[in-house]
Amino acid sequence: MLIDEALEDWNPWWFSGSVSEDIVGVRRELLSDIEGYIRVPKVKVIVGVRRCGKSTLLYQVIDLLIRRGFASPNDVVLMNFDDARLATESVEEIYKTFLELRKPEKIFLFLDEVHKARDWVSLARRLCDLKGGHVFITDSCSYYIPADYARVLTGRKLEMELYPFSFREFLKLKDVKLQPFGTEQRSILRGYLREYMDYGGFPEVHIYKGAWKRILLEYFDDIITKDVASRFSADYEKVRNLGYYLISNIGQRITNRKIRNIFGLGLETVEKYMNYLEQVYLIFRVRRYSTRVKEQLIAPKKIYAIDTGMANVLGFKVSE
Repeated sequence: MLIDEALEDWNPWWFSGSVSEDIVGVRRELLSDIEGYIRVPKVKVIVGVRRCGKSTLLYQVIDLLIRRGFASPNDVVLMNFDDARLATESVEEIYKTFLELRKPEKIFLFLDEVHKARDWVSLARRLCDLKGGHVFITDSCSYYIPADYARVLTGRKLEMELYPFSFREFLKLKDVKLQPFGTEQRSILRGYLREYMDYGGFPEVHIYKGAWKRILLEYFDDIITKDVASRFSADYEKVRNLGYYLISNIGQRITNRKIRNIFGLGLETVEKYMNYLEQVYLIFRVRRYSTRVKEQLIAPKKIYAIDTGMANVLGFKVSE
């Protein structure tokens, strides 16, 4: 009964026949790429930092499927595993319930926050191999498949990365249609660019602008707590301090030895924690350009953050 209720809550198009514009939001640039992959018989994987809009993108894909006639509303099922009613059940059991409830002619299966799902890999592989349906999954970490199952989906998936709003998407959110021609329009666009650089590209920040700093601080803590400490069994305080330090030093050259000296961690632990922070898309390490591979590998790397707004909130500014 709980599964029935949860599925009905997450799939309102079963009753309305369409996806409400309220949950579709600003259509993302990645949507056009996904449209070209719909008929490809592979698991479509969307990964990206927490709260960058992956769930909304799924609604946009579902909207596209129904509007373009790829699927009827009853052919589409979304399972969001942030919902405890679904996270405690096997995906196979939830899938069987969907079949009984809607009796679909085609199968379009959407699994949101898949790392919380139970026993989903075998179902995804079966639908893929037997061409029995189309599977879309999202997760907030590039390490979304347990190591024991990674080989099961080898060659059976298409992976795409979603990031916070690009500047073009930000302008679409603001309903700005200016072109960079003429002094006035260029100046206005520079003003919007300044706003974008200050607040960043996380969608919710621009909806609740009065609380933008609190929102980004909570995002940072959620990423550390839920995507790093919980998933990788890492020390919360040490990873949080490291993440804070790195984002406060974007654009700086960083070496593992320097971090070891600052935090008193072993070199292996430093590298492990840095990898974790990269896998959850909080930071990026950029190698120095060189025609010599050895120099690229051993030279200090520059650190960049996922979002300028988050970097502004966490970073120390003398003017403040």
